[in-house]
Amino acid sequence: MERPALQQLLSDVEAGEIDVVVVYKIDRLTRSLSDFAKIVDVLDKQNASFVSVTQSFNTQTSMGRLTLHVLLSFAQFEREVTAERIRDKFAASKRKGIWMGGPLPLGYNVNNRKLVVNEQEAEVVRFIYSEYMKQPSIRDLVIALEEQGIKTKVHKLKNGGTRGGVLFRRGSVRHLLGNATYIGRINHKGESYLGEHDSIVDEELWGAVQKKLADKTPERKRAERATHTSLLSGLLHDEHGRKMTPSHANKKGKRYRYYITHGGLVPKGSRNIVRLPAGDLEEIVVKRLVTHLGDRQVLIDKADGNAETLNHAIADADTQIDQLTNGTQHQKQMSIRNIVSRIDMDPSKLIIELQSDDQSSPKLEADYVHVRSGNDTKLVLRSKEEEPVGSRDEQLVQLIADSFKANKLANDHPNLDILKLADRFGRSIPRFKRLLRLSYLSPTVIESILSGEQPSDLTSTKLNHIGNLPIDWTQQQEMLGL
Repeated sequence: MERPALQQLLSDVEAGEIDVVVVYKIDRLTRSLSDFAKIVDVLDKQNASFVSVTQSFNTQTSMGRLTLHVLLSFAQFEREVTAERIRDKFAASKRKGIWMGGPLPLGYNVNNRKLVVNEQEAEVVRFIYSEYMKQPSIRDLVIALEEQGIKTKVHKLKNGGTRGGVLFRRGSVRHLLGNATYIGRINHKGESYLGEHDSIVDEELWGAVQKKLADKTPERKRAERATHTSLLSGLLHDEHGRKMTPSHANKKGKRYRYYITHGGLVPKGSRNIVRLPAGDLEEIVVKRLVTHLGDRQVLIDKADGNAETLNHAIADADTQIDQLTNGTQHQKQMSIRNIVSRIDMDPSKLIIELQSDDQSSPKLEADYVHVRSGNDTKLVLRSKEEEPVGSRDEQLVQLIADSFKANKLANDHPNLDILKLADRFGRSIPRFKRLLRLSYLSPTVIESILSGEQPSDLTSTKLNHIGNLPIDWTQQQEMLGL
């Protein structure tokens, strides 16, 4: 659905400039039933239709619509089966130790899709491993490498430019020291397999380095970092273009993570500081990237008819999706860095700039809304792909809005008793109390109500008269059928 030409076509349909869309085959338009439903909805609103020149149907007849659904069901099934086969082939190749692409590690070149040792770079890798055993920390190792002018691997881009060739930082050194490729192994989904390529570092030195790395990171800090890794660190900028950095606060033994405008970029005494919940931002970005990676039509268009290129692209996309959804925090962070070059905040959307080998710098957008629950504010994704098919219950939405107004009144006037607050709000005391209780609903419940995806039996009357609504959000969701 995000293809520029398709978006332009739909815009022209909405503008009333097109009566009939003619396609060669339906699967050239879309292979997704959900996308097809959206396209048909746009066409129906403008009394437009589309016709396939190689398939005998059009959307103006009920039989034509049925035929379309059947064809698209088979097209989607074919796409999913193909993706499964590619994933299985990718995993099988990894288990055989075959290099399946990706950024080349320092010390290797690629020849006929196989890793070949670059002896000049391999000496640098061995030096880094040996030097680490002499240095007290990675920080000191980075300083030693900088003094000797040792830099990262230079990667040639398709447009003739280069990437890399910069001084090592702690993160890149840490990644190099933990890369099992250097002992002739291939990692896949947490498992290690014997690779086809030659090793660069002997296993004894490798083992000593891994032990030192583990000893340098206390167990508590390792667990904390694994849990609280800031996925968007170094990528996120606020609406003024200022870099946002990770921050956290501890309240009653609970850790709250944020992204906040970098202190050095804000004038002293200024209140113009942006602070947003880290978990919500990261969830929005991950969801948006997973949706983008799962759009096979984008990959098909990029492959430009080359089947081998398409197969590798699909396998790589599926690997990235798996890491973004099921990986550790570190794996998620590495996947995001492989895909994203920069993220900019707007008041109501994120603009995600993707890595590119050319100068095109493709961008994704992720719309979000602020949802308040009690005294907390969450950011909730509202992308076009996730807009509900059904309609909202406006009475429920109004009830939620009234509960927030009641909560604000109580917070703004802490010295007023419940009688005066209810009188000022124009409600009876029992009704005002119920509104205050509803202002602490789970964000998941609020999001489902705002999007019209709440259970069909959840009405304003039912919600307003629940007398034993628990404080715990999970229990609330279970009680309300979410």
